[in-house]
Amino acid sequence: MRNKSDFKMKLIIILIFISLGFGIYMGYKIFKAPKKQNKTWIVPNTNSSKKILTRDAVINSMKGKNELITLETKLKENITIDNSWGDLKIFKKIQNIHFYGTGVYCLDLSKITAKDISIDNVQKKLSINISKPYVKNITIAEKKTEYETVENGLLRFGEIKLEPSEYETILSEAKIKMLSKIKTLDIYNKAADASKKSVIDFLENIMKKTNTQKYKIEINFN
Repeated sequence: MRNKSDFKMKLIIILIFISLGFGIYMGYKIFKAPKKQNKTWIVPNTNSSKKILTRDAVINSMKGKNELITLETKLKENITIDNSWGDLKIFKKIQNIHFYGTGVYCLDLSKITAKDISIDNVQKKLSINISKPYVKNITIAEKKTEYETVENGLLRFGEIKLEPSEYETILSEAKIKMLSKIKTLDIYNKAADASKKSVIDFLENIMKKTNTQKYKIEINFN
């Protein structure tokens, strides 16, 4: 009987200690333990590095532009209509016509391939071979055309009347002369310089928009 009594006493004491320990733990969790801090996530700085320029990026950008207008210049051409009879001044009948137009130089970017592009990502240098600038068109502003008064000799009178076909021939001649003028070395060199600047500005703008490192750009004409 005594052994049973001792066992019950020990069991009660153990249960008391377990309950006491549990109570102390819960009290610590509720009143003493600091609340767990929220974990702080550091967002990586996406601007800390620049993207590397690739040939595909250059080709796709330039082909998307296709044709680039690089120079526009104003032109003037004088055409003389001579309806005189022979060489005597008294039979002279002459009129001067002044045509005004615009000539445009362009670059064709659609034919650029990977072999035309060289990229040195170490030296940060971009080299591109492009076809030479060419004259896209000559446009004459017919409303601006000026007609001088007809110069008549003593025995000549009236105005010079042109048939539609004659006028078209004169207009075509004016365009041919303007084309010849715009293709002179002086204007071509201006077009070449303007073309290089246009391509460089275009590529620098692309690199800026795509967050690409700035490269030294070299343009060569085929």
